[in-house]
Amino acid sequence: TRFTVFADQYRLPERVEREFFWFMFYELLPVAFTALLYEVFFRGLIELLWLRHLGLLSVVAQTGIFTFLYFLSGDLSWQSLPVLLFSPFAGVVAYYSRSLWWSWGASWSFFFLTDVFLLILR
Repeated sequence: TRFTVFADQYRLPERVEREFFWFMFYELLPVAFTALLYEVFFRGLIELLWLRHLGLLSVVAQTGIFTFLYFLSGDLSWQSLPVLLFSPFAGVVAYYSRSLWWSWGASWSFFFLTDVFLLILR
């Protein structure tokens, strides 16, 4: 039994769900690039540059800004749940490592594993 409808509602493009080549293409290009954009702007610019004087509270602040902007975009759906859930964790990785490469790797890995796990559940 499933406790939520997340696995049923979270969708990847149809071709990505059916063919391994397109799944890998999707994960290695659009997903990786989107994760890189999030990391550069939210964890790099906002957290590590603009709010670094707040210390560990910069993680909370960038997560709040990130979530607020998602709410403003009106794009709240099951598709955005992994991105919103991992935002504070990526912030912690960026804060302690002082490197966007590590937070990008962590974010991309989380998104990749989420997609793999949900495909397995289907």
